Amino acid sequence: MPAQQQAVDVRRYISSDINMQSIKISIYVTLVLLFATNASSGQTMILNRSTDKEKDILSVYTWRPKNSDHPNSIKLTLFKNGHFSYFYEYTLNQHEYSDGVYKISHGIIILNSTIQDSNLVADVTYPDTAITKNEIDRLSFPTNRKGEIIFNANYWFNYSTDITTVYFPKDTNFKPNLDSIKSIRVGFGTNQFYTKWTKITRKHGHINVVVDTDSNLNNYRPKIIKDWKFKMSTGQLTRLQADKYSA
Repeated sequence: MPAQQQAVDVRRYISSDINMQSIKISIYVTLVLLFATNASSGQTMILNRSTDKEKDILSVYTWRPKNSDHPNSIKLTLFKNGHFSYFYEYTLNQHEYSDGVYKISHGIIILNSTIQDSNLVADVTYPDTAITKNEIDRLSFPTNRKGEIIFNANYWFNYSTDITTVYFPKDTNFKPNLDSIKSIRVGFGTNQFYTKWTKITRKHGHINVVVDTDSNLNNYRPKIIKDWKFKMSTGQLTRLQADKYSA
């Protein structure tokens, strides 16, 4: 069962007297401890020489943990046009993906993803003025710019971080009770990443939501990479420092 679905089930069936914030923290800490094996300080990625002849690619580096029963893997591709792609494949969790730009300075490669904390926008349109049974029914799954449905998305409402009102469109059994929808933001999976808040300007009618990215966010969670630094040496890259986006 997906981690985000487990979070919804816990929230739905527990007693209302239990502190919801404590539960949220416990779930998040558990996920971090279980899956936080991302590129960290001192980690070395090895050059994959089989891609040397591909025209658009400068180089590809890969990493796998040693002596692991459930090996995860990382693939970092550097393109000749100054862009990169980054794949982190989890054995037990949803994979992560990032793309952006890199620069090389004094033997150091610096990576920055296109998506940064809260710079992703959710655009809304209003296709009709229909009166729905409740406010939540105004929303369905968001899509990306290509029109691909983002099935693992969740909605937050009215500038609030209250987890009890989070709505997962694929969980049709739980719909938070809202008097009105004044603003929304879209969350993805369990990695605490969201779009900017978008103001809802109409009181009635369905709301179509398009996340301003071409990435397929169903197969990969968006990964924030900010000033990741790797030292270049013969046939490998070594991570120089870790930051808050490393896990």
